[in-house]
Amino acid sequence: MLLHDIKGEKRRLHMEREEMPEPTLGDLIVALTEETSQYLHDEKEVNKVVAFRLTHLLNNRSPAARRWQRWN
Repeated sequence: MLLHDIKGEKRRLHMEREEMPEPTLGDLIVALTEETSQYLHDEKEVNKVVAFRLTHLLNNRSPAARRWQRWN
């Protein structure tokens, strides 16, 4: 691969990253709710699990929590 091709590829990847929308807290809540709903069918239980997972994710220093805080 030529140097010019490598620079073009890096530029293309950078442009693709810029086009991706920033994830929001709402996106995270929707994703957690959709995934949890596959395993639980009681809406109250789904909401409890989502609230628990969200609290755990945002309050702990886990790698996932650090990634989420970096996005915001």
